Amino acid sequence: MAMIELPQPDDAVVSGPPWLWWAQRGEKARLAGMALPADNFDFSRLSELGFDTVVSLIGFGNYSPAPLERHVFTLHDLVNGGLPPDPVHEELELRAAVAKVCSLLDEGRNVVVHCRAGIGRTGTVIACALTARGYDPDEVVGWLDRVQRLRTKHDGWPESRWQSEMVARFAG
Repeated sequence: MAMIELPQPDDAVVSGPPWLWWAQRGEKARLAGMALPADNFDFSRLSELGFDTVVSLIGFGNYSPAPLERHVFTLHDLVNGGLPPDPVHEELELRAAVAKVCSLLDEGRNVVVHCRAGIGRTGTVIACALTARGYDPDEVVGWLDRVQRLRTKHDGWPESRWQSEMVARFAG
């Protein structure tokens, strides 16, 4: 796989709806993260940006992503910095989500990933997917921290040490 440079953090963050942040831009195999869409969100906006697939990390949620396809996983919010309630199960669910994202990208699909705020769980899946695809885990973690600081005026990423440890496990 030909490596694409990660976008500069200033170029990765999109202001205004749908509040995307880009991990991979191009004609094919686009990858972005976002917060949970609002109740009245028009998913055709994402379709117009070239996306065809949504990966939800909060379970099914109460929305239809039509015209996009949806894949659903359930990861725990670690915003308080702790471990997931069942780290073994959480890692299995994370690996399933990352495998799905990578297979979709390998098929040339354009994927947007979301959790509630688009920071912790979304960042973890995207960072692990990038690492699984050959990016340096330390580079990805540093890049993602800068992106989230710009995007949210938040403390950055990761929200939990467990999240960055998972990124390292996807290397090689």
